[in-house]
Amino acid sequence: MVVVSAPPPKAHPTIPAAPREPVEEAYDRHAAALYRYARLLAGKGADAEDLVQAAFVAMVKESRLGRPIKDVRAFLYTVVHNEAMNVLRKRELWREKVSDSVQRFVEARLETGPGLDGETVDAINKALARLPLEQREALGLRYFEALGMEEVAEVMGVPKATATSRCRLGLAKLREYMKPHKD
Repeated sequence: MVVVSAPPPKAHPTIPAAPREPVEEAYDRHAAALYRYARLLAGKGADAEDLVQAAFVAMVKESRLGRPIKDVRAFLYTVVHNEAMNVLRKRELWREKVSDSVQRFVEARLETGPGLDGETVDAINKALARLPLEQREALGLRYFEALGMEEVAEVMGVPKATATSRCRLGLAKLREYMKPHKD
């Protein structure tokens, strides 16, 4: 009796197999923070998961096409941002959803932070909700996700000066909105 085994499956002839280790390493390093950012933008957990998955799929595609990714973190955040904007554009009430998401995101982050009373957390949430979307997003990336200003600019698809300005204006408005709470 002769046993013939099937040959191992061949990779696509024009697309080389993606190296798995860098993607797995990037996932381990960035997935949790990307998910928080995706929740900030998209609101629903399932949508956030889809956005994070899209980012890693894009990374694999770039790798298979032989295109090196200079800054993996910025690349992943940019994909999540762009995909989220596509999703939000398809929704009629996208601004309302982002505001709700920002509040949930901030509440979750503040609950794990230093001991703030409920009144302070509420005041911060209300102040953040009053900010324009661009300023909320810039502040979220810069201060909640600790991205550098160049990364914030790259993720948002704007010049560094614009991202810096959005953060500066957002912080100034937050200080103004929080003054009654301090008194």
